[in-house]
Amino acid sequence: MAEPKEATYEVDSVIEFKYRCNGDQASASPVVEVLDEDGAVDIQVPVLVQIGTTKLFKSSFTPDAVGVWAVHITDSNGGDVVKDFAVGVVGVGSGLQAVAAGVIVIDGKIDILEGKIDGLAADSGGAHFA
Repeated sequence: MAEPKEATYEVDSVIEFKYRCNGDQASASPVVEVLDEDGAVDIQVPVLVQIGTTKLFKSSFTPDAVGVWAVHITDSNGGDVVKDFAVGVVGVGSGLQAVAAGVIVIDGKIDILEGKIDGLAADSGGAHFA
């Protein structure tokens, strides 16, 4: 599986998820499997617990490595869904985003300075490259 662009979940931290079954929840019989960062079925077998009498079920798993993990759920009524979870060191991606945002701000300030320099040259009547 692909490396996450930005970690949303941390390694060794519980990830909770919910599933809405297809059709009648009494006959849905949902089955869940967790796919690890390599796309292999993980040994964890989360138990889906129904939330009240709704069609919603909840469960969780705990990833033990960096990468994109997935939860695959099927049910006997034809439901078949997959959800990816980016797992890594939280804050690394956001740190890089902060640097990128800083570069954009600096670039904007350079544009302002270049405009002022162009204005000074025009005001003085001297020749300059525009």
